[in-house]
Amino acid sequence: MASPLWPVLALAAAFRIPLLLLPGAGRDEATYFYWGHHFEPAYAPLLQLFSRFSSALPLPEVLQLRLPSFMAGMAALVLFDALLRNRRASRSWRLMGLLAVALSPWQTYAGSILHPDALLLCFILAFLLAIRKNRYLPAAVLAGLAVWSKPTGILLLFPLAYLLFRSGRFSRGVAAGYAALAGGIAAPVLLSLDWPMIQAIAEFGKMAESASLWQRLLVEGASALLLGGLLLPVALRQVRKSRWREWVSPQMDVEKAVAGVTALTFGVVFGGAVLITGQVKGNWILPACVILWPAFPERWGRKTLMGGILATGVVSLALVGAFRHPEWLRWSENRIAHLGNTYVLQAGTREYRVSASHSWSDRVREYRSMGEFAGEIRRAWEQANPTAPAPRWIVSDDYGLAAQVIFCCRWWNTSLIIPGDGIFCHTLPGAGIDRLPGGAILILGVHGPPEGVWPRLRYVKDVVRIRHPICGVPVGIAVSDGVLRKSTGITDAAPRRWREKLIRWLGVHFK
Repeated sequence: MASPLWPVLALAAAFRIPLLLLPGAGRDEATYFYWGHHFEPAYAPLLQLFSRFSSALPLPEVLQLRLPSFMAGMAALVLFDALLRNRRASRSWRLMGLLAVALSPWQTYAGSILHPDALLLCFILAFLLAIRKNRYLPAAVLAGLAVWSKPTGILLLFPLAYLLFRSGRFSRGVAAGYAALAGGIAAPVLLSLDWPMIQAIAEFGKMAESASLWQRLLVEGASALLLGGLLLPVALRQVRKSRWREWVSPQMDVEKAVAGVTALTFGVVFGGAVLITGQVKGNWILPACVILWPAFPERWGRKTLMGGILATGVVSLALVGAFRHPEWLRWSENRIAHLGNTYVLQAGTREYRVSASHSWSDRVREYRSMGEFAGEIRRAWEQANPTAPAPRWIVSDDYGLAAQVIFCCRWWNTSLIIPGDGIFCHTLPGAGIDRLPGGAILILGVHGPPEGVWPRLRYVKDVVRIRHPICGVPVGIAVSDGVLRKSTGITDAAPRRWREKLIRWLGVHFK
């Protein structure tokens, strides 16, 4: 009987290609691509390396940009099918599972837009598949590498620890060796995390303090349902009808027990984030829903499953349509009261602070071409510095717009300094430095005037003010000679020497 995998791969590609061909780089996409040329070991370094590789391919820029996520999304479906086959799932159940994952808006987005979620899902599925085949050395390696795909990959170390120390399959020495291997692989990424970066990550999706617990739960549930489609209802039914103690029992099939521990870990950690820290991100918990499908098959009626898959596909088509035609979303926001405000509510306080996009239509318009805006900035720079083809540094209070400018202008050797953002805390020079090497500096002030972007930097002169290409606010552009005032001691932090050596090593070996 023919495998259901290939038709599903073709269908998934049909859904994702329109997003793959969006004309512009979104702010997070541009940032990951920027990191591909200026490595940041603490945040999704594997995605950065894959971006660096794809940028060397003879492809249009948008394909270079998104090829890593597109390939990871397809690989996730192949791994998911392999896991279903190893669980001896029937052809119809495999088909339903593949369609549920492939057509989910979450994977439609993460499998076409440059984003680490599809890559993380690959590591989770490959980890479980290795355990299913009793290949514990590759499983330990995959658990250690998961954090290289995304910081939340650290959670895979917990089910690995359960496998090694609770399943009864390993002696203490062997278990300790596998644990040390996984920890050693994960260590370079974990040790690259500084406290300001951890604080910034803890703000992802954090709703305002005024949001009640019920609002948080409602937004989390709606987000997970819209992004995950059929995956969430199936997972919730598994939880309701099963006993968690049986799921994680050492007497159970070891791969099934590890899958249960993995799903439980994601559920507890990100459920706790909603309740305790107020962080609401529907996509964070969805890997647990994927895991539960092959490990605990639920024989729902064919009509029910097909209805859920059809609804999931319709939502994905609406997502694709919104990205391809932002004016549809703007029209809806103008006619549905408070629809635009729901973006700010679910995006969180950090997003409101660091991004100029404050509505759904603004968010999808980020993926339109910014060539005209970038061209104005290039011309302004050339008028101010006719001898320098590109700035050595861009100092800005908006990481996304600055990264998009670098991407559009192809200023691959230009480095970013984002003083007010913990994710970019490593870009700040040490307190003892009194001048940035490399000549003149370009300053982009989005959320305030250029002179206020970084108080340490001596402000020289305005060049021009340009309208923001998405929201229309004035963007102040200025230049500086790189002279630094005395450090305030608040935002400046000298990079760790070993970390700088790691970045240099990556830069040498992955040019």
